[in-house]
Amino acid sequence: MLFKTALNFKQFKPLNNIKLLNNHKKMKLTTNQILEQNQELRTKCLVYTRVMGYHRPVESFNIGKKGEHRQRTHFTEGKCC
Repeated sequence: MLFKTALNFKQFKPLNNIKLLNNHKKMKLTTNQILEQNQELRTKCLVYTRVMGYHRPVESFNIGKKGEHRQRTHFTEGKCC
């Protein structure tokens, strides 16, 4: 499953500060500053989920299916060793 990473997504928690190397000087920019500088580069991100053995975009779901998708428990696998 692919996860949506956009600011309007409830579970997205951006980092407070991101260090970037710019013109051989270290700059400390906040997430909001980076987003403001690169606003024209942002694009819509589609979320796909597996339904009945195939993948479908979540945005094509009806209201009931979207609610069901939000209530699902997402699992992450730990490292084996």
